[in-house]
Amino acid sequence: MTASAVSSRLEVRVTRLGGLQEADAGELVELTGDEMRRRYPDFMERWITDAGTARMPGGESMDEIRLRAWQAIDGLDADHPNGTVVAITHNQTIGAIVATALDMPLRQFRRLKVDLGSITRLDLNEERPLLVSLNETWHLPKGPAPDRTGDG
Repeated sequence: MTASAVSSRLEVRVTRLGGLQEADAGELVELTGDEMRRRYPDFMERWITDAGTARMPGGESMDEIRLRAWQAIDGLDADHPNGTVVAITHNQTIGAIVATALDMPLRQFRRLKVDLGSITRLDLNEERPLLVSLNETWHLPKGPAPDRTGDG
């Protein structure tokens, strides 16, 4: 949905790129925070203390996400060394990419605020990656999200 909107606005073709998909949350999919804490207390404790090494039950670890996502970003940089590329992905994947670019310990990725639909910009220059912006939301509508359930 986001990729289509950006593609239409910029008049560019959407190309699927493996490696930038959201985390495989395994058995955590569609669980509330309370349900996660009740069903997987050991995982939740590890997620709080060291999210970088915690493996989601039946899913991925943040290190696995980091490896696949950075490989995709590295490939984009190689394919477009002097160009601008728009990559659409999800918050845990963005956190892993930014942490990697900044040589930040992955266990601290949760300290990065990444809102839904926000923009994060990296400059992948030859010297060292630079974080240009994180969590830009100027383009998003202000106020509560529209009710899409049909109940209101």
